[in-house]
Amino acid sequence: MDHLSSIAEAVCHDPWKVLLAVRLLNVTTGRMAIPVFWKIMHRWPTPQRLVDAPLDELIELIRPLGLYNKRAKWFKDISRCYIEDPPRYFINSSYPSPDMCAATSIKPACKRKTRSSYPDTPISHFPGVGPYAFDSFRIFCASSYGPGVEARAEEEWKHVMPSDKELIRYLRWKWAYEEQKIWYPIKGVIGDVNLPYLISLVDELAEHYDTTVGGEGYIDTFIGRISGNC
Repeated sequence: MDHLSSIAEAVCHDPWKVLLAVRLLNVTTGRMAIPVFWKIMHRWPTPQRLVDAPLDELIELIRPLGLYNKRAKWFKDISRCYIEDPPRYFINSSYPSPDMCAATSIKPACKRKTRSSYPDTPISHFPGVGPYAFDSFRIFCASSYGPGVEARAEEEWKHVMPSDKELIRYLRWKWAYEEQKIWYPIKGVIGDVNLPYLISLVDELAEHYDTTVGGEGYIDTFIGRISGNC
């Protein structure tokens, strides 16, 4: 229903791709970023392929979005880190802190700054990754978790309180559609869905879609979802 959710849901089985998508969509409109993302994925579909990609070719693809030198370097750095020290999935109830990693045999290939205000995630050790990427990972990447973790991961999105407006919009829809609950950031679930609330979501989506893309077909899709679910 927004640019990030549409692309993240398409690649949610691959956290590496989600991280790249988040980086491109940061301070860039989806209308511009999404075509570039798919061009990059078509040209270099794996972390190793992107690490080996000619830097000048990668820069040229990203150039129309701005910050092309910085983004291209980060794409290569994060791909290399993903190969050397991939996401760390832990079966225990909480992910280990950097101190715990240092005290065990886990030796992170990529260091990060400690963010005590945010819970550790399987991608917390990646460089240049912040709350926007962490929240996106927790919301969209449950299918990437392995045995013993996937059941808890399926519920992880319910504990995310993002500040990004696109993620908030997506979670309001997800709570309403999958759980039939009214959800707001900070407050969390405040009650069951009702017709006025659903109408307000549709109106909000219509305004957002008309502003970013235009047309009415998108609204028809969600009206169909609502009528079939409520």
